[in-house]
Amino acid sequence: MVASHRLSVYPFGMTVRQIPASRGGGGILSEAARCTSPRSMLVLLLLLCPASCYDSSLGLNGGSGGPGSGDGCNSRPVRDDDDSADDDDTVDDSGDDDSTGDDDDTGDDDSTGDDDDTGDDDTSGDDDTSGDDDTTGDDDTTGSFSVSGINPSVGSTVGGYPVDIEFVGDLSAFDESDVTVTFDGVEADVDHLGSSAIEVTAPPGCVAEPVDVEVDVDGAGSDDIGFEYQVWASGLDGAVIGVSRAEAPSAGGGVSGAADAQIFSPTSAPPFAQVPAMGTCDVYNGATPTSRPTYGVGNFLTLSTGGSSLSLALQPDQSYLATNLSDAQVPTYSSYSLTGGVDPDGCPVEYPGVVSGTAPLQVSDPVPNLVHCPPPGVDYQCWFRDQDPSYPGLEGGTVVWTPGTPGTGNAIDGLIFTMSNYDISTGAPTGLPGMICHQGDSAGGIYADPAFFPAFGMGEGAYVMNVIRYRTTATTDPRSGATVYGTFIDAKSANLWLFQTATRCLTIPAQLCP
Repeated sequence: MVASHRLSVYPFGMTVRQIPASRGGGGILSEAARCTSPRSMLVLLLLLCPASCYDSSLGLNGGSGGPGSGDGCNSRPVRDDDDSADDDDTVDDSGDDDSTGDDDDTGDDDSTGDDDDTGDDDTSGDDDTSGDDDTTGDDDTTGSFSVSGINPSVGSTVGGYPVDIEFVGDLSAFDESDVTVTFDGVEADVDHLGSSAIEVTAPPGCVAEPVDVEVDVDGAGSDDIGFEYQVWASGLDGAVIGVSRAEAPSAGGGVSGAADAQIFSPTSAPPFAQVPAMGTCDVYNGATPTSRPTYGVGNFLTLSTGGSSLSLALQPDQSYLATNLSDAQVPTYSSYSLTGGVDPDGCPVEYPGVVSGTAPLQVSDPVPNLVHCPPPGVDYQCWFRDQDPSYPGLEGGTVVWTPGTPGTGNAIDGLIFTMSNYDISTGAPTGLPGMICHQGDSAGGIYADPAFFPAFGMGEGAYVMNVIRYRTTATTDPRSGATVYGTFIDAKSANLWLFQTATRCLTIPAQLCP
């Protein structure tokens, strides 16, 4: 009947059915606590997840050449050498001498003006102290050569490709060691100096934007020309940063938090890749993380929100993780920024406001604090596969929650619930098939049709349900153009039984509970 094992779900329309317990004593089992660890929530998120590994062998080389200096002033012989004022018994032709004043006929140090015939130190114009250094003009903007073109004029931020810088002038007296070329301050390898072009290898760029290429030839002058770095991974995915809150009310514990980040070579791998489409359910056998080409960008990353920050440590798989976080360290309604990373080319890895927190998750059905095997007189909860004449209309099941405040921009707000089968005696998962459903957060509920259970191969027994509210936002990596995802998760667990009929729900738990 359902060859694909994927079925549509319907918006909330029924309340979950609870059957009062009719058995004597028994212990309390809290399998839900096993299923809602923050790490397991992030496994669901990140399988459930490529910013950027750049295949460039070039690193960053600091430093750049500078313009040459102009010539100094011509010295004159000292003329004041007796006891009184200037040079001889009285004074010189006019004025003073060396000890006080200037040294020549009039004024400063030469025939007129400052130190030469006219002006400061050259035949015309200025010198080194303020501006220029040549007979005319501005200094080294042209010198004996000028840049006339660049080919190509655009290139990816990866770098590593040849660029020809064309020039006008005679540089035959120079070689490659005399030439310094920088792209936005980052030095390029100069591979060849020809008669009309300088061939360089473009260094990596940290941001896709127009930059200045500065060319300096020691002794001949300097000039610049424009170049544009461009993105190269648009349409691919590059990073996933997640913040998770998990709570198992039936176990009596509070919120436990975690934060996780993966930086990886751009590929097609958005978060929640293995979750069924919104509005559908599918068979569930646990979350299986997808292998991705992650790489480290330092030993630690910082995830900050408000006035506090978290330190995420590099893991053996090259992801980053912080666990055992308190409720206050992973607040709802908050914006989180990732900083502190440096990629292999020396570019910063920083994603401001990458994660946006949701409202706290409030689940009313199934009741989160009920256990499979409660003390006498305390309720437990069941879902049913088939109709029961004694309890008509109870088949199927419903998950109900309070919708949160919608996110802004490109935020996607959704809710996922999973059902996993557990051995009631050992508390361990059995590996038998379960169910996963996906719905928009604004729906407020999901009705699981009873046809789902046989279609997914779900038998009678104890199940743990994880209800997961999430918000995913997408930004763009400024270097590669790949999509960077930030995902916030708030999860709660609940315990329930699945039985053929409501009548069996009244009697079987007493036989199965230890």
